[in-house]
Amino acid sequence: MADDPIDFNEAKRRVQAGMTPTEAVNLRRALNAIEIGKNFKGMEPGSWEPDEWGMPPHCPVVPLGRYGDNYYIFNASGGITVISGSVKETALIQDIFLPYANYAAWAWPYFRTTDNGRVYDTKKKWEGNEVIEALKCACTLKMEAFGAWDTVEKVRGRGCWRTDDNELIVHLGDKLIMPGGLFQRPTEIGGYLYPKRPSINPPSANSPAGGDDGPGQLLYAQLKSWNWKRPEIDPYLLLGWIGMAFLSGALDWRSMIYITGGRGTGKSSLLWIVKWIMGGLGLKVDNGTAPGLKRYLNNDSAGVILDEFEATTDNRRAKDIIDMAREASSEGNTVRADPNGGAVLFKVRSSFIFASILPPPLNPADVSRMAILELGALNEKDNPQPLGDWEDERFVNGIGADIFSRMVCDFPRVRRAIRAYKEALQRYGGHDGRGGDTFGTLLGCAHVIIDDDEPTEADCKNWAELLSQESLREFEMAGSEWADCLDQLLSATPQVLQRTGTPSISALLGEWRADTLRVDNEGMDDQIRLVRKRLNIVGMSIVMPKGKWSIDDASLFFPAKSAATNPLFEGTKWAGAGVAIAALRQMPSTNFTTCKQRTGAGAPKSGISIALSSIFKGEDE
Repeated sequence: MADDPIDFNEAKRRVQAGMTPTEAVNLRRALNAIEIGKNFKGMEPGSWEPDEWGMPPHCPVVPLGRYGDNYYIFNASGGITVISGSVKETALIQDIFLPYANYAAWAWPYFRTTDNGRVYDTKKKWEGNEVIEALKCACTLKMEAFGAWDTVEKVRGRGCWRTDDNELIVHLGDKLIMPGGLFQRPTEIGGYLYPKRPSINPPSANSPAGGDDGPGQLLYAQLKSWNWKRPEIDPYLLLGWIGMAFLSGALDWRSMIYITGGRGTGKSSLLWIVKWIMGGLGLKVDNGTAPGLKRYLNNDSAGVILDEFEATTDNRRAKDIIDMAREASSEGNTVRADPNGGAVLFKVRSSFIFASILPPPLNPADVSRMAILELGALNEKDNPQPLGDWEDERFVNGIGADIFSRMVCDFPRVRRAIRAYKEALQRYGGHDGRGGDTFGTLLGCAHVIIDDDEPTEADCKNWAELLSQESLREFEMAGSEWADCLDQLLSATPQVLQRTGTPSISALLGEWRADTLRVDNEGMDDQIRLVRKRLNIVGMSIVMPKGKWSIDDASLFFPAKSAATNPLFEGTKWAGAGVAIAALRQMPSTNFTTCKQRTGAGAPKSGISIALSSIFKGEDE
């Protein structure tokens, strides 16, 4: 196998041509044995045919691309060297080509003129300007072919990745598994760099069969031995997360999992098994920060396991990590300031699992991306201890390698299974696209871990009904932004309102509703004036259609802009100008209308009028 950079299609051709790892070893030995002034692979120094990037054959370094005046090189040691501005040629070229520095002397030899003609200069070795110029030109050509170099988008660490042709590349740190099973050293492929990293355990050489005797069923049975609130569902979703985490960087979606349970539920032993299953692609952390995790992951796509993720009086650190996990679910970008006054762009492509007795505050956007699994206390009957072989890390690593192999070898089937379950969840389970992604990804991966066949329509429908949106705790917790904002508006107890004897807007409307059952239309008019007067204190009002006296015909007016409403949202995320009205406008259009209304003295204000019938309906339910 040649060590020069290859693209995806070339990799497949090389598999068919029968290139072997032994040939790659022999080439590295030949590179290391180059002598200045001697031939290499039958070619005289400086006499070679350039490839499409203008580089010599069997080059141990790879020009990656260019961004502005910076030129990026994948050096022979497996790292990235940046050429920018004025450079000290000798030191830079040594850094780029080590441990094969004599290759540069062979490809771009430096000749010294003597009385006997030109001779190779063994001290200066290479023509430095030519080396740098060749690397810069190749980087420029790569930029024209693949776009400007972007370290965030184009560097892929350890884990699984998908090519532009939707096939899998597995980065094991010191080698890549290419389509067709080709092993190749880390390099650049199709405009993406797979840099050299510490090695991790590979998948099993032969993908084991599924079914009752397969590794997936064995692991599922062990996971079921914990005391889950949903004994069949929760361990199955956790099994799916494990399969998904192996493929993290190659998937379109990465679901989060949150495991809750008190002391004595076996959370820690459960998470150690998950870590051992994942091997080198699993990172277990009991106390970390978002910046620390990002630096450690360093473009890897892995499974991140966060234990003891407890709610505290200050949840800012937890919030930062959850924000990062939320961004990772759909491969979003994060921008952070650096100490030099610039900005650093991060992209995380890992899968996250959290565990604690009590979770920190979770917003709807977080909960909609996760499955929440609940553990009960273990008793003598349910206790999975002693774990037997499952206490042996090497045994568990072996099961993990088998599952890793099934996910890698059956990657096309994984993608089909995810699509099938997502469609069923939307068709039969009442899920939107995000719910379909979250649970469809977990179900599809779990299915492939255990089963050798495609999921049937009956399989998909059964799980969609078991995980219907209305039955899930996740969606009870998620709520919606507008509903949470409206709940805050109705339940807030600002002092300015309490001075009138009214604890909250909800209480005011409730009293009015009760009184309407005891008064006639004439008395109703007096009540409306009283309610309006109290609502005006917090910048709001009541809208009553002409000729209508029923409270169910009335609407609650909320202004688009008014300092008087500030006390209702003090200390919440809706406190800023325009935030609350933006959230409330997300409610169903049948619940409100846009209008203008007076809220006391002064000109009418623009805002929205929320039907009281929709508010009372929610309270009645």
